[in-house]
Amino acid sequence: MKIVSILAAATLSVALVGAPGPVAAAQTPPAVAPATTVAPTLTSIWNFRDVAAGGLQLSGGATMATGVVYRAGQLRGLSEADTATLESLGITAILDLRSKGAAKANPDPVIPGATATVFDVFAGHNRAYKGKTAAGARAYMRSMNRQFVTDAAQRKSIAKVLRAIAGATGPVLIHCAAGKDRTGWVSAVLQRIAGADRDTIVAEYKLSNVYRKAYIDNAIAKARKISRTRAAIVKELQVNRRSFIEAGLDKASAQYGSFQRYLTKGLKLSAVTIATLKDKLRQV
Repeated sequence: MKIVSILAAATLSVALVGAPGPVAAAQTPPAVAPATTVAPTLTSIWNFRDVAAGGLQLSGGATMATGVVYRAGQLRGLSEADTATLESLGITAILDLRSKGAAKANPDPVIPGATATVFDVFAGHNRAYKGKTAAGARAYMRSMNRQFVTDAAQRKSIAKVLRAIAGATGPVLIHCAAGKDRTGWVSAVLQRIAGADRDTIVAEYKLSNVYRKAYIDNAIAKARKISRTRAAIVKELQVNRRSFIEAGLDKASAQYGSFQRYLTKGLKLSAVTIATLKDKLRQV
């Protein structure tokens, strides 16, 4: 698969917001796949896996149900073989978390049996980092995750995604551009609703670094040709760190008093929707 460079030689409007872009290499799956992973390996797109891994351990002795929600980076370049694999998983809905403009510029391929819908999770309220320091890039990434909590338009979009998952008649695939930030937050919310603890959520969030390793290494290597500082900035924007997802989780508790209240007061999810999601995502 060709992967679009997020690094412009003249500017650094990296994009976590835009689509990944061309590097002449197919995705390299993890050398040793995480022991819990049961989803098939797709070699033509980045970061494909099950949100539940192989059945995450949850509170009360339950496990997270597999085959309910899958996640990935953008689907452009999906091979015929991988398309057939997704069809075999019974995917009924593809929830695209990118902007309508990004979805139009890099449209998803058709997956037989699946209905595709675009949800702009950033809601037009996010801009690519254009600062000049790695510390600033790290702060930007923390701020991005807090915005999923503080920005009313983003909360509205996230709530729509969660309602779509609750109402789906079969397995769902969620994706954005890289499959690590917008998709990472929605995945964390689903894992939290299911009953996963913070360490489990953080570990799953950081797995994007494994599934995207070849892409990340390539982006950093290109940036290093410009300067060490630029390479350090790209690293902060591309590598998922614990402090990034925790910034959002902490903000949810700080702003609403608890994560549950973030769901009910922030996202305005009904008790029925939350219960439906829990029922789908947990298996005793």
